[in-house]
Amino acid sequence: MIWRAVKSGRPSIKHTDKFPKKTITKAPNSSFFFVENEKKLLPPLKEWLHEYENPHQAQDLSDFLDKTTTTAFIVMRNDSILYEKYSNGHQKEGNQLVFSVTKSFVTTLLAIAIAEGHIQSLEQKVSEFLPEFKDGKRDDIRLQDVLQMTSGLNFDDYGGLPQLIRTYQNPNLRRLTKNAKLAHPPSTYFAYKSIDTQVLAFCIEVATKRDLTEYFQEKIWHPLGMNYDAYFTVDSKKHQNERTFGGFIAKSRDLLRFGKLFLDNGQWNGQQIVPQVWIEQIKKRKEGKNGQWWGYQNGWWREGYLDKNLMDGTDFYAVGYQGQFIYVHPEANVVIVRQGLKKGGVNWNNVIGSLLVKLQNKETKDYSIYFTGVYKDEKKEVVKIARENGQWILYPKNGKKPLQMKQYCPQSLYDSKTYIRTIFDVDTLTQEVKGLHYDDFKTVIYFEKEAER
Repeated sequence: MIWRAVKSGRPSIKHTDKFPKKTITKAPNSSFFFVENEKKLLPPLKEWLHEYENPHQAQDLSDFLDKTTTTAFIVMRNDSILYEKYSNGHQKEGNQLVFSVTKSFVTTLLAIAIAEGHIQSLEQKVSEFLPEFKDGKRDDIRLQDVLQMTSGLNFDDYGGLPQLIRTYQNPNLRRLTKNAKLAHPPSTYFAYKSIDTQVLAFCIEVATKRDLTEYFQEKIWHPLGMNYDAYFTVDSKKHQNERTFGGFIAKSRDLLRFGKLFLDNGQWNGQQIVPQVWIEQIKKRKEGKNGQWWGYQNGWWREGYLDKNLMDGTDFYAVGYQGQFIYVHPEANVVIVRQGLKKGGVNWNNVIGSLLVKLQNKETKDYSIYFTGVYKDEKKEVVKIARENGQWILYPKNGKKPLQMKQYCPQSLYDSKTYIRTIFDVDTLTQEVKGLHYDDFKTVIYFEKEAER
């Protein structure tokens, strides 16, 4: 495995031939065509991009995309392509590895398998499909847990490079999942981990009695009239297990089609491909239960740019390593695809969020004058937000070390070192801050703002 990692080098979207793969053939007939626009119809860059998200001092969007190592950037609204650019050596007809965007495709296949009756409920145990999970506490892991990243398995994609490499380069993924140990009791702890989606994919194959690639082609790729072949990379020629945690390869326009499917509530040409209730669950925010975190639902992320209260947003996105995005914004009726060699030194959540605000002609309100103060939760624990020497300072609960925070969007502060985020709750009548959500990307706790004395 170490030799394989050295040979492959650092993971790259260009690794389309580094692994064996299975082919998903293009649809026999294309069932939808985007409206093409000759002119690039986006507002000038300086009207919506914040200076702190423009470290390369780009003069326009094309220059910005070049300098941020972006390979593809497409903006669609109301079925029309407002903007499309391929750069940094990538062409429109080129394939790219999309890394963890793959997870959103796989979880969609789960929704279809449930709708077709192959799976009765997300409450079913993983061990009903994979008998090796009947041992000990692993027998308590439900499909819901591997879907929402609360399985408790001893993996964490942000927990260390060696473990991630072992997953990425593993030549026998079934053996990897079979031997995975528990770190936490199931349904108690959120940790983003690729192994959960891999377990989920194995369950889908057992439930449907189908090869995953064939099932995917029949239920998603062909019904959407995809224009190009796509591919699932596999762990090895011997075992042929699809790398469902991050090994999908496709062209950018077909990623856009997939985003449009979700924008249209799972319908395509009058056919309900994905149950609408599945997509409503993704759009509707709620505080997590059973270890679940609000920012991740059904294989999609929701913790993006915040210009409204936490529970009021409906946007969501699929995201992969180095800033691969399919971003769906129902309120703006927009889908954005971004792919790149690297993130390019910017936070793409905020870049895309700022553009979406501009496309809706919304006035961004500045609530920061109301951020400072003391906040208390239901357990009477206290946090404090202060403004000191031009810096935002969070004094955490339990007397922990103060954190320097940065404001990346109108209603939140964030510390990139600790992954602590405060999300402010605004009274819609008075336009003043009435509380905050203390978010560590695993749980969220609400603190009510104390009245000033």
